[in-house]
Amino acid sequence: MLYVKRHERCVLFLEDGFGKDCRDKLVAAEFEVVCFAEDFSAEKARRERVTDPRIIKHCDQEDYVLFTLDKGMRHTHVEEIKKTGVAIIATESCDKYSPNQWVEALIKAKAQVLRRVKKHPRPWFAHLQITGKIRKIETITGDMRTRRTRPREFD
Repeated sequence: MLYVKRHERCVLFLEDGFGKDCRDKLVAAEFEVVCFAEDFSAEKARRERVTDPRIIKHCDQEDYVLFTLDKGMRHTHVEEIKKTGVAIIATESCDKYSPNQWVEALIKAKAQVLRRVKKHPRPWFAHLQITGKIRKIETITGDMRTRRTRPREFD
């Protein structure tokens, strides 16, 4: 695999589960942040469901780093992820801790996140621990498959 050092800025895309106060905390910690409500405002106004594959494609096109509460996204959407150059950071558990606690953990892991975004080959998927460490970072390769039998989400 060819190593490509990335020089663009790190812009986080916050999934819909995070609120405005989470965005404000990240901006105060000097992250560049885009919220789901900003980029998908029309869908939110019409109360339409935006599927994960569509969000993954959007983050790839805009060079965003997706920050999500869905720790199983790597397994569910590996086929979509491997077609992109997206970076995804997922919380290890979405129901034990509040989104605000996960934002605090992300702020603690800021240096590690910035380093991974610039140096790790994309696409990749990482788990964020509540202690503020990136535990497992995994490059998504073409030979990865999923065994999940969930209904397929269409755009």
